[in-house]
Amino acid sequence: MFAKKGESLDYIEMSSYKLALGGLISKLHADYFSDETDPFNAMSDTIINTTQNQNQSIKIEIAIEMTEFITNKMGQYKEGSVERSFLERAKQGMKEGKGLIELINLILKTGSKLGLTASAMSQLLLK
Repeated sequence: MFAKKGESLDYIEMSSYKLALGGLISKLHADYFSDETDPFNAMSDTIINTTQNQNQSIKIEIAIEMTEFITNKMGQYKEGSVERSFLERAKQGMKEGKGLIELINLILKTGSKLGLTASAMSQLLLK
C-alpha cells in the first residue's frame, strides 16, 4: 500500500489513499462520535428530509385546496342548514391542522351526527 521503511516513495495510488483516509475517518468517528450519524451515510438524512419536506408541501396544498373548496360550497347553502353546518365543521377541522385520516373521520362523524347519509356527504363534497 504505502512505501515500506527504507524505500522511496514516488507516488501513492489514489485508491490506496482514499481507503486509508476512509479507515481513519471511520475509526475517529467510532471513537469520538459514535452517537452521531455515520459520515458516509449522510446522504440518507438528506433524502429523508427532502421527502418529509415534499410530503409537508403536499399536505399544505391539499389543506388549502380543500378549505377553498369548502368555503365556495358554503355559499350555496343557507346559514343554519344541515349542509352548511356540515361544511363549517369540516372547514374548522382543516383549520385545526388535522391530517388526512383525521379529516376523513371528522367528516364522516360530523355527517352522521347531523343525519346525513354517505350519499348526501359525497354530493356535498364532490364537485
